[in-house]
Amino acid sequence: MREKTKFIFKSAILTSIAMIAYFFLLRGMHLDEMPILRLLNFVFIFLGVNYTIEKNITINKETQYWKSFLAGVYATLLTVIISLAILTIYVYYVQPSFINILQNSFFLWKNNFSFPIILFIIFIQGIAASVISAFLIMRYWKKNMPQF
Repeated sequence: MREKTKFIFKSAILTSIAMIAYFFLLRGMHLDEMPILRLLNFVFIFLGVNYTIEKNITINKETQYWKSFLAGVYATLLTVIISLAILTIYVYYVQPSFINILQNSFFLWKNNFSFPIILFIIFIQGIAASVISAFLIMRYWKKNMPQF
């Protein structure tokens, strides 16, 4: 397996574990009904993208902007897919009533969305977080790119 692929999978798995642990921490403290606290997931995404891009630049010595940018986006998209799979398992097998919390947790909408629509909305939010994080981090690395 190529080094870049290893960084992408490692970042996605670590970021997913962090997000899942944070979710269960919120559940354990009965704070899961406060959607504002779930904004911290963006920090996990941001850190995961930074890890992937940093490793791709420093270890693989990748200096092409788009290759590192795409590595960060791929890592985050994989994280979103893993998180959605875990969420699906959680809702279907552990706590089906959690869908009621999800239906009321969107900032702009408070509707009775179906579970597939909720997953789609979360996926779109994940894509947006992925691209925004990768662009912001690549702006930093573009200025601080090591010379190989």
